[in-house]
Amino acid sequence: MIAVSIAVCSKGRPEELRALAKSLRKLIDNNQSVLAELVIIEDVSELESNLRPETVKEADQYHVIDVHEAGFGLIRQAAVDAANGAIIIFIDDDCLPCNDSWLPDLLQPFSDQDVVAVGGGIVPQEGNAITKAIALIGLPAGGLPRLIVANEEDQTSDVLSTGNLALRRSAVLDIGGFDTQHRFGGEDQQLVGKLIGKKLFLARALVAHRNRDSFADVWRWFVRRGQGEYKINQLSGMGGFLAMISPVRWSWSWRLLVLGVIGFFLGFSGLGALLLLYYLLLLAKIVMEMRGVPKIQAVAEKKESCFQLPAILIAPVLRIWMDFAREWGRLKECLSNKESR
Repeated sequence: MIAVSIAVCSKGRPEELRALAKSLRKLIDNNQSVLAELVIIEDVSELESNLRPETVKEADQYHVIDVHEAGFGLIRQAAVDAANGAIIIFIDDDCLPCNDSWLPDLLQPFSDQDVVAVGGGIVPQEGNAITKAIALIGLPAGGLPRLIVANEEDQTSDVLSTGNLALRRSAVLDIGGFDTQHRFGGEDQQLVGKLIGKKLFLARALVAHRNRDSFADVWRWFVRRGQGEYKINQLSGMGGFLAMISPVRWSWSWRLLVLGVIGFFLGFSGLGALLLLYYLLLLAKIVMEMRGVPKIQAVAEKKESCFQLPAILIAPVLRIWMDFAREWGRLKECLSNKESR
C-alpha cells in the first residue's frame, strides 16, 4: 500500500508546476524509506494538458479538471479521491520544499494515531520589498512572525494551510472531505476546523513560497480571499449582510476610515497627524512581532533577508491595502449573490 500521496493542485502556473514536480520527484527518490506517490491535479483543458509532457512524466498520477469555474474545494477533493496514500500531503504549485527533511518531518508526528493534520512553515522565495513585506505581515500561513514564535517546538493549532499540509486520509473521508462549493479559497481552514483529532504546526517542515510582488497582484489575491470568507460564512448559515461584515473586526482598514471621519472634523493637519499615528502604530506592531531570535537556520536567514527597511516601511501600507481588498471581495460576492437570485 502507498504510504504517502504528495498532492499538487494547480491552475495557470505551468512553469512553477514543472519546477515543483521535478523537485518532488527528486525528493521522493531520495527518501527510499518512504513509499510515496506524486499526484498532480491540474485545472486545465485537455488540449492544454497535452503541452505538459515534462510535468506529466514526473507524476505517478496526472489528472485534468476541465470544469468551468472549478473551485478550490473541487480540485482539492479530486486529489483526495485520486490519492492511494494513508497520508496526503498538499503543497501549493508555487512552493518548493526547503530541504530533503521536509517529507520525514511532516510524517513523523503521524506515528501518533491521534494526529490527523500536520502543517508546516512557509517562508518567501527571493523577491522585492513587497514580497518580503508579505512575510513580515504574517502571510501565508502566519509568515515569519509565526515561525519565530514557534521555533523548533510542535504547536497544537487549527490554523493550517494546504500550501504545506499533511492530512490523514481516513480522517478527511470521515468528515466528507473538502466542501466542493468553495470556489475562492478558505476550504482548507474549514476542513481543518472540522477534523477530529490532534492538529499540529511544525515550523521546521519548511517550504519556500513565491509571494506576490506587486500591489495589483496583492489586491487580486485579497479580493479572492474576501470572496472566500463570504462564502464560508454563508455556508455556515449566516445571512448575506452578516456574512459580509462579520470579519471586519479583524480589519485595520475600518479603523482607518474611523480616523478619517474624525480627522475630517479636525481639519487637514489633524487628519494628517492621525494618519501618521495610525501608520506608526501598525509599523510598531509589525516590528514587535519580528523581535524573536529564530533557532531554525532557514528561518533566521529569511528573517535577515526580509527584515530590511524598505519592506518594513511598506508593510503597514500593504496590510491596509489587503484589508480594503478583502472587504471589497466580500461586498462583491454579496452583490453577486443578490443578482443571481
